Amino acid sequence: MLRLGIKPEQISQRMNRLHPVNMRLELKKGINQCVVINDSYSTDISSLEIALGFLDQQSAGIRKTVILSDFLQSALPDHELYSQVAEKLIGTR
Repeated sequence: MLRLGIKPEQISQRMNRLHPVNMRLELKKGINQCVVINDSYSTDISSLEIALGFLDQQSAGIRKTVILSDFLQSALPDHELYSQVAEKLIGTR
């Protein structure tokens, strides 16, 4: 911004108006001693595997629930994709 000729005072004012950007694997408190892990920015098998590993670390042996959306941008045929998804989910029990 300095290179664009914007004054430091104006930069400071604008920086104060910025909102934090949500990142991957957001850990949020839920109700009834529940923890919610939001990984809504990634929808591929390797991201699912990372998120499930993070879930295992955070859950410490308690019951888990996974809510998934469709993997719309996968190059895999549906039967292969969801077979892999099922394998990953079964492995996190």
